Amino acid sequence: MNKKALGIIIVLVIAIIGAGAAYAILSKDKAPAPQSSAPASEPAANLNPLTGLEMPDNAMVRPFVVSTDNDSYKSRPQAGLSQADILYEVPIEGGGSRYEPIYYSQQPDLVGAIRSCRPYIINIAREYKAVLVHNGKSPQAKAIYGTIDRVSAEDDFDIYHEENNPNLPGNLYSYGDKIVERIAKKKMDKAQDVRTFPWLAEGEEAAGKDATEIIINYADGAYNTFKYDADSKLYTKYVRDEPLIDANNSKEITCANILVQEVPFKMYDSESQRLDIDPTAGGKATMFTQGKVVTGTWERKDLDSPTIFKDEEGNEFKMTPGVTWIQMIDSTVKFEY
Repeated sequence: MNKKALGIIIVLVIAIIGAGAAYAILSKDKAPAPQSSAPASEPAANLNPLTGLEMPDNAMVRPFVVSTDNDSYKSRPQAGLSQADILYEVPIEGGGSRYEPIYYSQQPDLVGAIRSCRPYIINIAREYKAVLVHNGKSPQAKAIYGTIDRVSAEDDFDIYHEENNPNLPGNLYSYGDKIVERIAKKKMDKAQDVRTFPWLAEGEEAAGKDATEIIINYADGAYNTFKYDADSKLYTKYVRDEPLIDANNSKEITCANILVQEVPFKMYDSESQRLDIDPTAGGKATMFTQGKVVTGTWERKDLDSPTIFKDEEGNEFKMTPGVTWIQMIDSTVKFEY
């Protein structure tokens, strides 16, 4: 082999080796990076445990519940209901009912009329680690005052005032900002581990039989009808065939879910007829969401535990994110759908 041919071969070998090295370097640069153990998606939004919706930046540090008049038609329309995250309606002696709106994501404007509390109302506040706002109490309620934080007319009368409604037996109201300020002044504004509920995912449809009209009639004439609207996926609450509204803004009161909690009861005494309701006894429960109904049971381990609502198979009810009405009823209440 002559020198010229040998030189060509040497050049070709060097070129091939160089190309291979360059390819290796480029391949190394293009190799996929090792996978990170961190989640690829954005962290979950700051959800309101009471609604399953995103919590606003100006939400309150701690929820509070207002014992609100609903003894008769004279108390309606109540003020502040449209800004609550959860609303309870509970039985009261004489066959009547009271509203117990729970505020967390929104600071309400005018609230009331504010009425007295009973032990089972105190235990609702305890379940939600909420401050109870009230005006008066039963003797049985006073005996368990120490189990919760309270803002009351007897201790904090300067933040209460009368509205122009002389028909009411307890014509006292307050404002959300005054309540929040008083909670802070009493050093009760510490963040709490507030209970939550299982929620349906966005776009997830509820299972169950169709039920688009619910009737819950308390004995003294608080005749409630919830009517479902498929377009908004909300229930509107009617009382005596008229939509329940908020006196502050004339908004109709709507909700995404209704929980009916059937409670056993007896009376403390025949004279006062005040109800002795055991909040840990368990019983029947019914959920309404997205125009569907699911039947089941409720249970509560102890007074510091949440009430758990389950279907007949033992699975917790999953609700639509939004406002929930919880209707606590006894055997005197007519309930049908």
